[in-house]
Amino acid sequence: MGHFLEKEFLPLLEEEGVEVLEFLETGWKSRPTFRIVVDRRDQELSIDDCVLLTRKLQRHLNEHTLAAGDWRLEVSSPGIGYPLQRPWQFRKNQGRLVKIAFLGETGPREVTGRLMAVQESGIEVETAEGLMPFGYGNIATARVLPEIQSSMKGRKQR
Repeated sequence: MGHFLEKEFLPLLEEEGVEVLEFLETGWKSRPTFRIVVDRRDQELSIDDCVLLTRKLQRHLNEHTLAAGDWRLEVSSPGIGYPLQRPWQFRKNQGRLVKIAFLGETGPREVTGRLMAVQESGIEVETAEGLMPFGYGNIATARVLPEIQSSMKGRKQR
């Protein structure tokens, strides 16, 4: 997270209304890949948004000669299954199915349920055991789960 390019890109991404969730440099020194995961606090981030952000950052890299040689740049949205870490990410996913890993009284535990409420101090998840509160500090990991919609829903049975 301390990479100089992250500091260079941060103002450009903020002016586009996105927040950096992760900045990774992978690959070899001779051909690095800069991977940036971004999201918006209050609306979805489309593939087109990611393409436009990638082009903007590539132009900036080239204009200011910030990366020499052969490099790649990838800007992506977090996608399903990306860990929820910040309160605004939980708020954005309220009502969705989530899997929460936490340290229970007898050790590590996981629950699956619907994210019902999001407050400043934590969240509430409706599980098979009932409504469970979690303080942000007690959550080891939290991920949104995919939900499969039945194509038969709403069709008349013959």
